[in-house]
Amino acid sequence: MPIDERERARRRRLAKAHIDAENAHDLDAIMASFASDAMNVVNNDVSTTSEGIRQVHALFGLGPEPGILSDLRVVPEHEHFTDEEIVHEGRFRGVHTGSAPGFPPPSGQSIELPYIVVYRFDDNDKLVSERATIDMSPLTRALFPIGSTP
Repeated sequence: MPIDERERARRRRLAKAHIDAENAHDLDAIMASFASDAMNVVNNDVSTTSEGIRQVHALFGLGPEPGILSDLRVVPEHEHFTDEEIVHEGRFRGVHTGSAPGFPPPSGQSIELPYIVVYRFDDNDKLVSERATIDMSPLTRALFPIGSTP
């Protein structure tokens, strides 16, 4: 069933508020956008607790302290709608200054990580699902540019 323009506008407003909180690096505001039973999935890593969701956002650098990236900005470029969700394509832009298990050591270079995020909101205007696929390969390419040898 197609959605109407009012529902599209609601989803746009809610996604924008969430992304604005991310770009403000305000973890409390980010967490306030989630429902208590929300699920966050980043590249198949699932978080279903508030603490887990908070940690994932902080890990990338969306909190007051730098994470894997510093000066991180979430930059949506395209939006799409399904019957129940809003989908954003865009880029994370930041500087690779932090380290974390499973990630390459910091390169100090400006990085853009392409992403697709699917947001689902409940009737109370809270995020019940944030599912992201983030292309992490630019982190490795910053360390080993094409033509170099590791």
